[in-house]
Amino acid sequence: MHLDDENLKIPEPDSDFEKRIWARVSAEMGARPGVSHKFLWMLVPAALAIAFFVGRSSKDPEIVYLPQQQLLQAATSEHLERSKLVLIETANGAAPLAQARAEELLSTNRLLRRGAQEAGELQTAELLEELERVLLEVAHSSETMKPEEATALRARIREQGLLFRVRLLENKNKQNTELTD
Repeated sequence: MHLDDENLKIPEPDSDFEKRIWARVSAEMGARPGVSHKFLWMLVPAALAIAFFVGRSSKDPEIVYLPQQQLLQAATSEHLERSKLVLIETANGAAPLAQARAEELLSTNRLLRRGAQEAGELQTAELLEELERVLLEVAHSSETMKPEEATALRARIREQGLLFRVRLLENKNKQNTELTD
């Protein structure tokens, strides 16, 4: 079968297409009482990380390199801000509250770590790897975590200076993003 340009053209949607789609999406969002807006905001870093990877596979890297780097930094900053909350809750003994958040952050953390490695940001990748270990432990901790396990986890977060290092990287990424705007 021979394909020509006419067979590959995608037809333009009608003028009401966007309105119909938005009506369907907004109705669906309103119909789901269990879906919170906080969960939807958790998708932002994942979407930015996916956009970064799609851009990396582009055939003309000179054109898309700067925006990719900005996307990666913005996604990492957003992720670090959310991870910081999990670390603070865990360090203050509220691990059960942080458990669900940590579980949500794990997949984004993996994507961002891979993106940082591919971009040559080795310090960022290393920090995200350490953060991933803690997020895993918090996510898989049960509400019946023994007090000595919780104490050991909090001590490890303090000893590694993880919260401090997350704040430093978050600030560095925010400054870099502001400078390129």
